[in-house]
Amino acid sequence: MEVYSNNELIEYQLFQAGDTFSLLVEVPFRLVIGNAESITGSYNGNFIDFITNANRLRVNTIIFNDE
Repeated sequence: MEVYSNNELIEYQLFQAGDTFSLLVEVPFRLVIGNAESITGSYNGNFIDFITNANRLRVNTIIFNDE
């Protein structure tokens, strides 16, 4: 997982089964997630679909713009 804010990498982490992660970040920001079918997450209480737009390598980039 990589988190970008203003096109700057602000957090990255490799997870193992059972790991959890929480981060306070302001929009806009971007998530890059690998192994998309094996991760679950939410933003402001809403489920994030990591799988639908993942590429053939199971990597997905999700952009959160101003709400």
